[in-house]
Amino acid sequence: MRNVAILILLLVLALAAQTSPSQIGLSPIGPAASCVANSASDVLCAASDGFYISIAGGAFQKIVSGTLVSPTTISCSTASLSTGTTGTFAASGCTLK
Repeated sequence: MRNVAILILLLVLALAAQTSPSQIGLSPIGPAASCVANSASDVLCAASDGFYISIAGGAFQKIVSGTLVSPTTISCSTASLSTGTTGTFAASGCTLK
């Protein structure tokens, strides 16, 4: 009975570990021309303009485009802009949307 309880506990832990989110960071990301194909396997390459895939050493094909999202508005709780040649901007409590 004790072995069965240990087995169930291990299964619960294994299942819980599989549901945790995972992520990968890629830095720095270069141009697609830097991707290297491999005839022995399929290659997924992260480039500065998207993701590319090569199947069994074939030419890389773009599968996902990447674009930078630029903020279109800025909202601040307090802000001031000085006049003059430098035009210093000071703000706090700002959010970019």
